[in-house]
Amino acid sequence: MQPINSTEVRKLFAFSREKKIPLTFRAGGTSLSGQAITDGILVDIGRNFRSASVEQEGQLLRVQPGLIGAQANAMLKKYASKIGPDPASITAARLGRHSLQQRQRHVAAASRRMLITRCAP
Repeated sequence: MQPINSTEVRKLFAFSREKKIPLTFRAGGTSLSGQAITDGILVDIGRNFRSASVEQEGQLLRVQPGLIGAQANAMLKKYASKIGPDPASITAARLGRHSLQQRQRHVAAASRRMLITRCAP
């Protein structure tokens, strides 16, 4: 499934609960750990959930899970900041997976806060 907005994601959750079919969210599929494998419904949110905004003079980056890490860092560059930690897959990994690793919990199609680090001058 590739929902195009949060309304469709909510409908998927309702369907999942009603039919007792689990949902597994996938942002980019760059992980080698198999998180995109499921016996239920695979929900690809990487294509349609890519918006982001820099707030508080670069102290806060509000993102959707489909944004690529390097894109986030490009947005933060003028503030001498970047997301952290910086994985080797920063040019391919979408922030849905990055957020999962950072927070150890699921990220759906909602905006999340990322750890912002200052770059040395």
